[in-house]
Amino acid sequence: MTALITVENLCMDFGGKRALNNINFEVAEGEIVGIIGRSGSGKTVLLHLIRGVDQPPTSGRVTYHVA
Repeated sequence: MTALITVENLCMDFGGKRALNNINFEVAEGEIVGIIGRSGSGKTVLLHLIRGVDQPPTSGRVTYHVA
């Protein structure tokens, strides 16, 4: 399957604290993906970075593959 979104080495820091550390994954066409984790584990931060909301990541990138 073709990847629609690729997340590579995504990191996000807030005031010297690391919220996300080296997140890597792909979402392929037709896949259904869930993000689970404890409260405060960075789920919302990850979704905001994927959507491009607020600010860019400290490092890494999100790539959208358009057909």
